Amino acid sequence: MLQAPTWAPWLTLSIQSEVLFAAKGVNVELEGEKIFAYHFNYIDIPLLARSSVAATPTIHPYITVGPMLSILISAEDENRFGDRTDIQEFLTNTDVGLVFGAGTSVDIPAIRGAVTLDARYDFGLRDINATGMGGFVKNRVFAFTLAYEYRIR
Repeated sequence: MLQAPTWAPWLTLSIQSEVLFAAKGVNVELEGEKIFAYHFNYIDIPLLARSSVAATPTIHPYITVGPMLSILISAEDENRFGDRTDIQEFLTNTDVGLVFGAGTSVDIPAIRGAVTLDARYDFGLRDINATGMGGFVKNRVFAFTLAYEYRIR
């Protein structure tokens, strides 16, 4: 954790790293009917800079920003009948992106931790289409997280 400036003792600057399972994909619809879908599973590894303020002694809103590495673990397409086909060979094995987020952490001493609500936008920077045909394919993800943080004191 970085030291807060002397003029802002209520400000916390830190670096956080995570390892997350992320299910990504899209449904393609025509006139309200699903005709096709893509299902991608990734391991996401973001390294985020986090700036938090102490709004009250127990409530800490924050913003995060940083790079993320995504490792593809499976990819399938699904037709309108529910039949799935493995398409991992047509995609790159990794994606690199930027993450922007905001949230709030609420300390709850009775449970020796905090409850956190987080919203993020993952902006993929690479074309994940390994074939070179059919245009650019990039990941764009909105993610919402509700988490419990256990704190050792």
